[in-house]
Amino acid sequence: MKKHSILFLLGFIFPICTHAQDISGTWNGKLSLPNASLTICFNLQQTEQGYTSTCDSPDQNVKGIPTGSTLFQDSILTIQIRASYKGKLEKDGKIYGDFTQGLRFKLNLEKGEAAKPKRPQEPQPPFPYRAEDITFENKEAGITIAGTLTLPEQGKKFPAVVLVTGSGAQNRNEEIMGHKPFLVIADYLTRNGIAVLRCDDRGVGGSTGVFAEATNEDYASDAEAAINYLKGRKEINPKQIGIIGHSCGGTFILGARSKDIAYIISMAGATIKGDSLMLKQAEAISKSNGTSDAMWELSKPTLRTRYAILAQDKSTEEIRKELYANIIAT
Repeated sequence: MKKHSILFLLGFIFPICTHAQDISGTWNGKLSLPNASLTICFNLQQTEQGYTSTCDSPDQNVKGIPTGSTLFQDSILTIQIRASYKGKLEKDGKIYGDFTQGLRFKLNLEKGEAAKPKRPQEPQPPFPYRAEDITFENKEAGITIAGTLTLPEQGKKFPAVVLVTGSGAQNRNEEIMGHKPFLVIADYLTRNGIAVLRCDDRGVGGSTGVFAEATNEDYASDAEAAINYLKGRKEINPKQIGIIGHSCGGTFILGARSKDIAYIISMAGATIKGDSLMLKQAEAISKSNGTSDAMWELSKPTLRTRYAILAQDKSTEEIRKELYANIIAT
């Protein structure tokens, strides 16, 4: 009887221990970088073959990054991505470990969703204006652009503006690290009687096309298609349509070649040549990461040479070969 009781007890305890080691679910933590921190989430799922996972970077608005392999054994969690993570599950229910991508950074995880940052400036419904999710064609490029048009509730023949995003793949809110600057701007302008059209970049969100293959000229073409769409809306005054462009979107190729744009507003647009601008940006980023003045002065000639290669009036393939040769040589 005693032996049977012990076997029964062991049979009861074993599944509890096994269950306690199941770490399925979302785990989040702050990746400690030299000058900042970055929220990282791992979404773990247990299968018959073991664990699978995906990775999220909420601060960068990136979700569902596939991982190469996920292993949980002897309380050690190991995840391979383009980088790697290795941590140990401790008695307090947290995983303590390191994230390695060339360099090693501390990353401790706790169970649950990451806390969403507070964005008090973000407009919340109900809104005192109309909002329509729309699409229109850029016939020249053969693509469809998706966006949101906000219209004041009262009045007609509204002045209007197209918001043009900066560099990088941007959605219609120009969302980055949880901030939505174009949503904030659109809300303010529409509350003050101006219709606003903001769009997903080609290849982003609801827009078709390939983002990686697009040039500044292509984005100017998309902005022109947005203006033409507004001209066809009966609520819009076609003689009062303008552009607000941010960063790279504030270079205004379209504004220079079109006579029927009523106004242009540049937010942090470039006022110097692109190669000079990139050099200044590289210097600011390097020094903010702790690079000394002496080390930057050693790096600057190499970067200046590479930007000069990029600025040549040659084919993309010729420039690629010349740039690659320079990188190998230096």
